[in-house]
Amino acid sequence: MLSDIRRLQPGERVTTESFNALVETVQMLRRIATSFPLEAHRSPAGIQISLATQPRWELMELDENIESFDKDKSAKHLRYKPEEEEDKWSLLESGTKSLSDAQACTYLAGERRLCFFHPGAGRYVPIDAFQWHIGLLDEDIESNSSATVSVWQMSETGSFSDTDLDIVAYDWLLPTGKKLKSGTRVVVQFLIHARKWLITQAGDCAE
Repeated sequence: MLSDIRRLQPGERVTTESFNALVETVQMLRRIATSFPLEAHRSPAGIQISLATQPRWELMELDENIESFDKDKSAKHLRYKPEEEEDKWSLLESGTKSLSDAQACTYLAGERRLCFFHPGAGRYVPIDAFQWHIGLLDEDIESNSSATVSVWQMSETGSFSDTDLDIVAYDWLLPTGKKLKSGTRVVVQFLIHARKWLITQAGDCAE
C-alpha cells in the first residue's frame, strides 16, 4: 500500500486511485498495535512506540502517615548528594509520588523506605523494613536520655561476639529517676520515621 503513494508534480491532478491509496494508508497507520513489553502512544507529534512501564524500585520519604490499606498517599524521591557531610540524602521536591499500602501495615510520615512500583496498580507500595539488634550499653543511661550501645552478633554455633559497631540508642521505658548501668544487655529497635534507635528490652533491672 505504501508503494502506491508518490509525490505529485506541480499542476498534476490528484486521481481517485491516489487519494484512496492515501486514505487507506492513513487508516492502516491508525491501527498500529503493540504487545508487551512495547506500548504505543499517539500525540500531535506522531505515534511513539516505547517500552511499557516496568516494575521498579525507588527510595522515598513519606510525606504523610499511611494506615492499613490506605491509598494515594504522597511521598518524595530521595537523591544522593555526596558533598554533604551529614545526611547525604535530600528530598527531590518535584518528585512527589502516590503510595498505597498492600500489607495491612502502618507507616509514619518521615519514614524513608524502599518502594516498589506495581505496574498493574499504577502506584508505589512501601516495603516493610523492621530492624533490631542485640548489644551492650557502653555507659549508664537514665530515663529519657541516650547512650552508646555496642552492637553484638550471634554465630551459627550460638556464641556471641562484639561487631565493633556502635550506635546511639534512646530510652523510652525507664521510670523517672531510674537508670540502666553500663554493660547491661539490651535489645534496640530502629524507629524508621525518626531514624533513631530505641531501647525496647533490657537484661537487668533498672536502679
